[in-house]
Amino acid sequence: MKYIFIGPIAQAAKRRIIYKKLEFATYILFACLVPLFVIYVGFKSEIFTSASYDIVKPVALLTTSRGTGSAILTGKTRFLTAAHVVEKGKVGDIVELDFEKADDLKTQAKVIFIGDRINLGDEYDFAVLELTDRNAMNGRVVPINLGSSASAKLNDRVIVVGYPAAGFSLTNGVISNDKVNKTEFFLVDAGAWPGNSGGALINENAQKLTGLVVARTIGNFSGRTYAIKLDFIISKLKAEGLDLTQ
Repeated sequence: MKYIFIGPIAQAAKRRIIYKKLEFATYILFACLVPLFVIYVGFKSEIFTSASYDIVKPVALLTTSRGTGSAILTGKTRFLTAAHVVEKGKVGDIVELDFEKADDLKTQAKVIFIGDRINLGDEYDFAVLELTDRNAMNGRVVPINLGSSASAKLNDRVIVVGYPAAGFSLTNGVISNDKVNKTEFFLVDAGAWPGNSGGALINENAQKLTGLVVARTIGNFSGRTYAIKLDFIISKLKAEGLDLTQ
């Protein structure tokens, strides 16, 4: 049997090899931990959350003399809301708007159109508002991105943004029916409550508006939320000479 004696030179060489291995292992560990740390910070700071401030800032609390609801900034001066939120009033009425997620910016808008849902059907439960002061936003709130409801599919993930009971709320769910009784409604399982009416239905992947929240079921069928498809609203408003992006 042969023995190899490790002298000072051999020991030094062996230490260098060990140090290099430790250095390489440290590098690999660092390379793995840094991305995980970035992801963690991103989630904590809401960078990677499904709902960015681009889709929550443009949704405002709407207050009338008869109650509250929600409204969505869709253009420089135009807002979309539910007709039943303002229909007990009339065209020309002034309503209050409060953008909680935009540093509580407060302003006023005038009702310029109310859909005739009583005679034409629930699909017409939408209304349009216009700022009384065209410079009220002053760049602090960017209009929501308008999507296409035609591209939304069954089981697509969606976000409901609004102000139930006059308080901000964001809920998640999926489109559980994209052709409700062959009408212009989406049925979603995201939560909504009184005050959500006039709020936004957002396509989570596209981060764009795809519908207008108008109703929810109660009792044995609670938890079902209805939203009018955006394409239908835009087409009917176009026939009235109204452009939501103005």
